[in-house]
Amino acid sequence: MKEYQITLKLKEEEEMLIFNEKNEPSITYLGYNYMNNVVNASVHMPDTILIDGNIKENPYIVSNDSGVLEVTANAIAFCKFNGGIVSASATVKFNTEVALTNALMEIVALDKKAGQLIKTGSEKEDNSSIIRKINDHLSLKVFLNNDKVVRAISEYTANKATGERKAISIAQRNALKKLPPFATPIKNIFGMEGSRIGEVTLTLYGDEDNNKIIDILGIAKNINANVMKADLINVDTGEIIEVSEINNKSTEPTNNIVTEDYGTQKAIRDSLVKRYRKLPEGAFNTAAELLFSSEKVDFKTISNEEIELIISCAEKLKNN
Repeated sequence: MKEYQITLKLKEEEEMLIFNEKNEPSITYLGYNYMNNVVNASVHMPDTILIDGNIKENPYIVSNDSGVLEVTANAIAFCKFNGGIVSASATVKFNTEVALTNALMEIVALDKKAGQLIKTGSEKEDNSSIIRKINDHLSLKVFLNNDKVVRAISEYTANKATGERKAISIAQRNALKKLPPFATPIKNIFGMEGSRIGEVTLTLYGDEDNNKIIDILGIAKNINANVMKADLINVDTGEIIEVSEINNKSTEPTNNIVTEDYGTQKAIRDSLVKRYRKLPEGAFNTAAELLFSSEKVDFKTISNEEIELIISCAEKLKNN
């Protein structure tokens, strides 16, 4: 039996990864769906769901005149793992009103100009603000001229119309992520904001002549995954048959992959941006052309090391 480690690249611009305000990454339903090309898990939505002791249709939707108020959805995922079948279930309750209040609270926590916490009943809404009640003592006042507040309200409007789909996708994602093959950390995050890429490694076990393994490796090759194959130790004899080898290696360049943690790399990038802003206009592009011929440099794909090289060259040109 052999061990196959298959490394996939999840792309932010294809909505496989999302990042919070602290730049901590999370895999989306689209990301898990992409990983599922290799895992080949199945996701099932049961016809019914138990709500407060009563059997209801799954997903269970509560609506009002303005649209979806709350959705409860249940999903079950299962796959083959180590010779057996593993299943996982996830139930999600998605309330559009609570989601809006939480989104606005996060915005105000990071931007004091967006709004403030007030005592419930102490102020009234006007043409430039809205107030969301948190409890009997606290409410949240936000200002409608703030761009982030407007985006949160826009997402709220979309959720009122399509909250059912969002709840289903979250339930399916949460069911998939509970399966053992998906329990893998995100590593080697690199690239510029909006176009960041993270790597995940999936591990499979099987023989080379196993049709399922052959099919999965074929799929992995088609999506440009890195595949590392190694013979396992024979437990009975302790004999190691051969050293690990690389097979079906991706044609994508890996010289830009940063192995340090993302927080460190972001701090380095912020420092480089400060140096970049001190350069004369056009100096960076001139240095980039000298170092990389006439090719246009794409900030979304080059590493901190390459940016450091270009800036150092530009600084030397400035001093000469």
